[in-house]
Amino acid sequence: MDNPQSIGAPAAGAARAGTVELTPAAARLTILAACLGWLFSAVDIVLLVLYQRPVAEALGSEPQAIRIAIGVGLLGSAAGGIAFAQLGDRYGRVRALGWCVLLYSLATAGMGLARNVHE
Repeated sequence: MDNPQSIGAPAAGAARAGTVELTPAAARLTILAACLGWLFSAVDIVLLVLYQRPVAEALGSEPQAIRIAIGVGLLGSAAGGIAFAQLGDRYGRVRALGWCVLLYSLATAGMGLARNVHE
């Protein structure tokens, strides 16, 4: 039988404003969605590593420039994770996640419009 579980409660039986009651099935679905999001987020990095030579040729650059761009992107991901964790604690995780998705979408759109590696 599915018993609701409180996500975000400080201790067993202690209710807190803003907690969400999830059934075990809903909790598993939430974890699955988070894992799939993480998986697809990593695909763009893996594809760029695998296809760095053709991408460099298409952008009229050297593979070394692509490697540097990958490194800068990974450093930016780490810095963004730290910054958005702080924003999540301050303004709420849902709002910070929304900002993060918006920023990621704008950056992805910008990369799609790039004609060379320096743009």
